[in-house]
Amino acid sequence: MPPGDSQGRDEWIGNKQRCRSGIHALRLRDFQTGCSDQQRSLIERTPEGLYCPAADAWIDPLRPVPRALITHAHADHARPGNGEYWAVDSSEAVLRQRLGREITLHAMP
Repeated sequence: MPPGDSQGRDEWIGNKQRCRSGIHALRLRDFQTGCSDQQRSLIERTPEGLYCPAADAWIDPLRPVPRALITHAHADHARPGNGEYWAVDSSEAVLRQRLGREITLHAMP
């Protein structure tokens, strides 16, 4: 059985997650409540997903937004309907195949 509880689910130890893959992650809720106002203003939760006011963009948005920062080209991160996409250049081919050649994509090195 992988790390986690007897059902193979992820478990939380304090504010860190031990997931099935063995990777640790901080809970977003704990990050947002355990940091300063200045740090908290870097990323905000919105109905569309995580919003970064400094970039006026959403990170891997859940719903269509004007500007999407795509962390990688998996379907659960790169969704159709956004105004423009910003991503690393190594994901350009997959994003265009998945979302359409006509998308506005800013591929960054």
